[in-house]
Amino acid sequence: MALDATEGSYTAVVTHTVGADAAALAAALDAEAITVTGGLGHAVIALAVTDTETAFVQLYRVPAGDTLDTATDAVGAPLPVTPGLTTTITDGDATRTSLVGGGDFNDAGPWTTGTAWTIAGGEATHTAGTADALTQPVALSASATYRLAVEITGRTAGTLTPSFTGGTPVSAAALDADGPHVFALTAASGNDTLELAASSDFDGAVSRVVLYRETAACAPAGTWDYVLVPQNVDNVAGDPTPAFSATIY
Repeated sequence: MALDATEGSYTAVVTHTVGADAAALAAALDAEAITVTGGLGHAVIALAVTDTETAFVQLYRVPAGDTLDTATDAVGAPLPVTPGLTTTITDGDATRTSLVGGGDFNDAGPWTTGTAWTIAGGEATHTAGTADALTQPVALSASATYRLAVEITGRTAGTLTPSFTGGTPVSAAALDADGPHVFALTAASGNDTLELAASSDFDGAVSRVVLYRETAACAPAGTWDYVLVPQNVDNVAGDPTPAFSATIY
């Protein structure tokens, strides 16, 4: 168009379809081809990808029962995957091992039991009437933080208090309910024994004890819902999977 508004010749018509050059979207991941297993300080996610348009997978760790928030629940950046192969993702520190022997109570040998405690059938059971403790020597480093998990069953009364003893005692809050309880304790100088002290009226059993030194790489303890979202080569997200529940001790 000239300065005097005189129109010149028109160009040829160019036809373009928006999105024609975009990569195809990633198909939904097959929930039957995904497993999620919780462990000590970590969870392991294995998935088999068959869709050729899936180039990446974004992992999300969601508090159990909550709605996925893609802004806050993402675990790292999207991970590359190869269709036709199984990809294994570790969330956390998979090098942790328990310092407790016989933590499943199939072996009573490592434990010292008070008179009201008996170990049989994969449980340590306390009979109400006497306040006493279940103990085991453990190697602890002063000022290091340890995760302790204690699972209680069959309790209707009383409390169980986990502690590090020897030197300056370090105690967790008294436990007064069934279920798995996971918490952190920082060892003090001289601590060399794990103690589970039952009140005189405690009438429950302990079915599992786990103790390990926590590292900065450990995933947070608790029960989580893991969700996976496929992405194509342009990092455009597909549909999220159902939630996979896992407990991290």
